[in-house]
Amino acid sequence: MNADRPVLVARHYCIITAAFTLFILYGSLVPLTTRSLSWDDATEQFAKAAAKGVRLQSKSDFAANVILFVPLGFVAAGAVSVDRRNLIALLALLPAMALLSIAIEFLQLWFPDRNTTFNDIGAESFGGILGVGIWGFFGQDFTIRVRSAWAALGPGDWAVKALPAYVFCLVIVHGMPFDLSLSPWQIKKKYDNGLEIGAAESGTPTIAVTQYPRQLFEKTLLNISYFLPIGALLAQWPSRRWKIRESVGRVLGVGLAIAGGIEAVQLIVLSAGTYASDVLCGGLIVLGGWCLAIQTRPLSTRIWAMAAAAWALALAMCYWAPYEFAPHRFAERLANGEWMPFADYYAGDYIAAFNHILNKTVAFAPLGFAYVRFRQSSRHTEYADYYWVASLPGAVLSAIIELGQPLFNDDRASSSDIVLGAVGTALGAIVANRVRKFVGTER
Repeated sequence: MNADRPVLVARHYCIITAAFTLFILYGSLVPLTTRSLSWDDATEQFAKAAAKGVRLQSKSDFAANVILFVPLGFVAAGAVSVDRRNLIALLALLPAMALLSIAIEFLQLWFPDRNTTFNDIGAESFGGILGVGIWGFFGQDFTIRVRSAWAALGPGDWAVKALPAYVFCLVIVHGMPFDLSLSPWQIKKKYDNGLEIGAAESGTPTIAVTQYPRQLFEKTLLNISYFLPIGALLAQWPSRRWKIRESVGRVLGVGLAIAGGIEAVQLIVLSAGTYASDVLCGGLIVLGGWCLAIQTRPLSTRIWAMAAAAWALALAMCYWAPYEFAPHRFAERLANGEWMPFADYYAGDYIAAFNHILNKTVAFAPLGFAYVRFRQSSRHTEYADYYWVASLPGAVLSAIIELGQPLFNDDRASSSDIVLGAVGTALGAIVANRVRKFVGTER
């Protein structure tokens, strides 16, 4: 790592503070349904809430709000005080934490699904102040230790930098829409009554060993798409211990830890499902990606062609389930399709629409990756730009799947999914080209 550009300088802490503030704001206002409320009515309701004061009715809710603001206070203190002693700025953060909490609770008055109480203001203010205090005692030492650990991982190595960013993106993707709760009562209610978005017809609880059968196939493909790159990135780390077969246990442990952490996040996301099988599946897929990446000899053209064909077949089988072949209903089902791009997403629930768009795009990315590697290995070209060429087979396959759905199930055919299939395949092609450039440069 370049010593002139250390990590966790003031600029980095400022970015983290801004991002975490937006995260708290979003989590405090989700599901973003608003109501009409005048300023006078809002101030009157806020005054009534203030008159009730702070009453510790639920220790778990109070603790959850404290924990939420502790990291914010810590990183905000880092933004104004890292590498320099700035006592005045640290003291100014103490009322700033309280003002931020007051502003968020006041803003919640326009969101009927949220509840404005001074209990939250007290807990959040205390948490922010606690975070600032923790920085005062340990913040600078923590920053120095992180910088030393980062430098020891491998100077300038792209995989070392890419893996934390990729894992962070996975947490964001799997934590959406971040309707978080640390309340044991709400988590129990989720376990007893809650249903994962898009799975309401199954009756399966959101905390279980596995998903309901039809979802299991698609979730397995998505897990492969999400977790295989982690193993490949681990294989590119500079230390030799990440490249030898004796490190199987270490790699599996890392995979299980990452998958388990993501499931732990989903446990406190009220609209997300939590499944024990995803932890084991994610860990094994990380191990599989690592085993493929440490091969000393590149995969042959035939293997890449077989991988692309196998993934295309798996996608078709996934989206045609449960295979209720009914040719006599083809015309009727086809007529019920949505052929205006993204009109079906716009009309539905925005959270479910976001999840579907993301999952469909990610599911097609491995097809683009395998297709580009097949083209590159067969033509022996260096770094051919197949971004848009690769989107063509994705669009064709997605169109075949959408036209086949009226034959095999009651899912509505959608032109939106054809577009997403093309975009996902192009995304996989971009990743394949970038990875080959990085690996080729190192070798």
